[in-house]
Amino acid sequence: MKRRSVLSLLGLTFSIVVLVHQSAAEDHVAVSWQTDAESAWRSAHSAQKPLLLYVSMDNCVYCRKMEKNTFADQAVVSDIEESFVAASVAAESRSPLVRKLRVRSFPTTVIISPSAGVLAYIRGYVEPKEFRADLATAVKKEEAKRP
Repeated sequence: MKRRSVLSLLGLTFSIVVLVHQSAAEDHVAVSWQTDAESAWRSAHSAQKPLLLYVSMDNCVYCRKMEKNTFADQAVVSDIEESFVAASVAAESRSPLVRKLRVRSFPTTVIISPSAGVLAYIRGYVEPKEFRADLATAVKKEEAKRP
């Protein structure tokens, strides 16, 4: 009898853990990052959306903080998914686009219009609220250029 109770308790515990894990996974939001900057640029150009290029380094503490906090914020993710083509590139990849943009500090987010003009350089770690304001400013700049 005790063995059955222990097994039932273990089964119940396992079920709860699985449900909690599923719930957490469903609540997790993430940016749909492309990992090839040049391919992302072509996608942005054909979709007539600005390219949001996030440049980080492997051992960068503030890059990880940006990814954990800012890019995990539901409102930020929604803004990015709605208005941009997003690409995330490690500076170590030596991407020609990253070299051309002369990104030297990390993290740096560069927003590039479909016509290849830089709309914004966002350098360093930025809190979600401020980042959303930067995104909105870039979108307004892009919209002002359109006829």
